[in-house]
Amino acid sequence: MTYRRRRSLYLVAAALSLSLIPAGARSQTEETDLASILDKVAEKTASYLPLESWKATVRSVQTKVDKNWKPEKVTNVQRIMTVRKEDYDEQILKADEVEKGRTKDITEKYAKDSRERLDKRRRKEAERKTKGKAADEGDRREMSLKEFFPFEQSRRADFTFSRLADATLDGRAALAIEVKARLKDEKNWEGTYLIAADSFDVLKVVLRPSKNPKFVKELEMEMTLMILPGNHLVLRSSRARINGGIFIKHVRMISEDEYSDYEIL
Repeated sequence: MTYRRRRSLYLVAAALSLSLIPAGARSQTEETDLASILDKVAEKTASYLPLESWKATVRSVQTKVDKNWKPEKVTNVQRIMTVRKEDYDEQILKADEVEKGRTKDITEKYAKDSRERLDKRRRKEAERKTKGKAADEGDRREMSLKEFFPFEQSRRADFTFSRLADATLDGRAALAIEVKARLKDEKNWEGTYLIAADSFDVLKVVLRPSKNPKFVKELEMEMTLMILPGNHLVLRSSRARINGGIFIKHVRMISEDEYSDYEIL
């Protein structure tokens, strides 16, 4: 028997043996593999250390759009963001506004408005501490990204997980996991997670709340993530598509941020 014929018979036999494996057994194996991946991702995300004090350069693009999602006004801002535990500050380096083909420098006005917002927030924080009240969730500025992750055992019962085709991100092999919420809630986000195949770090997420917050018609978040020295998980970029509001205060906007030059303080 020639080598070619022996090899052909071997391949046929292998194919027949695979076909004899019950579909349920294959499904169980796939589920076991997926559970193992989720365990490793949960272990990795649990290992990230909180980042309380940091500085980064942030380039922001806020695009106000019409009902057809065509740009009406674009605001570009470059700033240095500094967070020291509960205190937050920003230095506006440059800001401009593009509307109807015209570009207007608004650096001075934007910096003034930013300073007034920060001063108001600090007065509110001082009053809160004086009265001994807890901080409002909306005032928190730390990099709390884990709230978007459903991988720990205590949360998994509220979601279903499925494996999608593997992908690559910036040349890096990634596992793709689709997550859907069984329990529809504003805090239960669902969508797609790209996980580094070699380290099980979360590289990118494309998410939406399983239940929209009040007055929100549409909300989608896309975030790319990175790990800083010291095992800190931080944003590399984010993009939010927002459609909501009430009465005349309707907001239809695309908000994009890029972070660079991180410093741990």
